[in-house]
Amino acid sequence: MKNNILALFVGVLLIPSTSSAQDLKTIIRQMPDSILPTLSKNNVLDFVDYKDSNMKAVVTNNLGGKSEMTELTDSYAFIRTSANSDVQIKLLPLADSQIISLIRSVSCDTIKTDSQIEFYTTDWKLLNASDYFTFSDTTNFAHYIQNTSDTSLTIRFINPLELDEKAKPRESITLKWNGKKYEEGEKK
Repeated sequence: MKNNILALFVGVLLIPSTSSAQDLKTIIRQMPDSILPTLSKNNVLDFVDYKDSNMKAVVTNNLGGKSEMTELTDSYAFIRTSANSDVQIKLLPLADSQIISLIRSVSCDTIKTDSQIEFYTTDWKLLNASDYFTFSDTTNFAHYIQNTSDTSLTIRFINPLELDEKAKPRESITLKWNGKKYEEGEKK
């Protein structure tokens, strides 16, 4: 009887938990090509392998240019996809699971930087962004910066071309992740 109870106990411990957290390296390896179309599947796999080997993670992308993953942790990645664009990927806690926040930013000399945010399940199904992020500003470009050490998100505002005299400058703000969505926090 003791052996049966012990075997049952050990068996339960060995069953993988379906709600266990995944690390970002695993999730990035499973990312569909359609998420970052300038990068091939091999480019993405090379990024992770290079970072695991403590090497500079630079690849030739699908457009013949250079892309670089400059940071990869268990919950955050930063990829410079071209000289004028980058992607930030962050795992966020959600109830007993996680979701992915993906920020795409584009820069150029005259417009500065503008960002868009998308949310995905950990198996890369697109979620409705307005369920997790409801902030908008129609008079300024907004540069979203994901904090690497926590789940906060800073938004810096840029007046387009700095020519619109009616547009009021805005101070940066920080949005806090409350476990369900981003909420406006303190001003910076």
